[in-house]
Amino acid sequence: MVMACAHMGAQTSITLTTTKTAGETFSFTVNAGITCTVNWGGVTPETIVSTGEPITGTLVRGEVNVKAFGLTYLNASGQSLTKISMTDPDDLETLLLSDNQLSAINVTKATNLRTLWCDNNEITALGLSKCPLLECVLCSGNKITRITYPTEGFDAMADFWANENELTTLNLLGGTRIKTLNVENNALKTMTLSPLEEKAVAVFLDGNNLDFTSFWNTANVGAYYIGNQGTLALAKAEYNIGEEITTRDLYGVNADSVSVGPTYAWYAYDTEGTAKKLTRGSGGDFVYKSTTEKHIFKFNKAFDDVNLEITSSKYRGVTLQTDHIRIIDPTGVECMEGSDGSDGSDGLELSAEEGYLTLTATQPTTVAIYDLGGVLRWQGTVQGSERIQLGHGTFVINHVKVSM
Repeated sequence: MVMACAHMGAQTSITLTTTKTAGETFSFTVNAGITCTVNWGGVTPETIVSTGEPITGTLVRGEVNVKAFGLTYLNASGQSLTKISMTDPDDLETLLLSDNQLSAINVTKATNLRTLWCDNNEITALGLSKCPLLECVLCSGNKITRITYPTEGFDAMADFWANENELTTLNLLGGTRIKTLNVENNALKTMTLSPLEEKAVAVFLDGNNLDFTSFWNTANVGAYYIGNQGTLALAKAEYNIGEEITTRDLYGVNADSVSVGPTYAWYAYDTEGTAKKLTRGSGGDFVYKSTTEKHIFKFNKAFDDVNLEITSSKYRGVTLQTDHIRIIDPTGVECMEGSDGSDGSDGLELSAEEGYLTLTATQPTTVAIYDLGGVLRWQGTVQGSERIQLGHGTFVINHVKVSM
């Protein structure tokens, strides 16, 4: 049973729109002891004194209006709601709207809201900037891409569950007393947290693209489920020898302002997927850009398949990985497989030097040269040797890619 709150403000009016039709039953619950005026979609409203148990009526049409003074609690979960509108919800502290069909919820006027459940709906954005007193938010199983927060932060937040959404960034600044946090299976790349005042009970981060700078210390969390984070995207799939490769800079601090202390390790993979750790140094496979920019790399050699693994002694057992990329020699020649499975060269020999391409063929061979924009740069028949000036760039010659 839900008890009434002694505080009373303006009369609150809430309209609930549902896909249920006339003749179907509709049910909701409000706090005990208040007198409600309920309109089930007809002309004449009904006056009901709440006992804290569900109030059930028969719909005249798919809209229910509830008016009451001192309305602090409303539960309209599982009622096929498509819309909720509120006037003067000053007293509202608990709003439960789970398992409906809502695409949006406007709680900007519910400034005293402490508990919001809106999980398993179709919400795409959640505005909580006017709700600084929130202690519990359950918005899992929606399509949320953005959550706005109070400028003063979520000082009172204890439980925040936003798993199974489409978030790429999340700001829980001020949430120093969070006990449970679940953001599993989003697309999070960054998450802003404040240092905890007390140990959290459980944190779930699996199924995102987060790195160590978005984590609390493991010692500050009772049950920590970091799990598998997705690959950390790089700018390109292919880099030249000597070209800078910028990865995430994890030499900063985590959410508890403690140094992450990352270790970066590059691996090369053969055709069977066997990994070999690469060596750093001027005589090795790669180098840092500088001692102050150890997250930026340059390769000394070409590799068909490499990726970067990042670990931290603060998070043992957790390995972050980048996309797999290819390192190529910009002065070399590379065969591209033809549509018939052949190498596509037709017996044509190629060599590149200082912006010039030399073609050699023992039999008359038709040659077409395109740049990567699809523009035909040269076409003709080669027998013997032909030297062509193309300048620097990457070109495709009869299914052969040449970088010069």
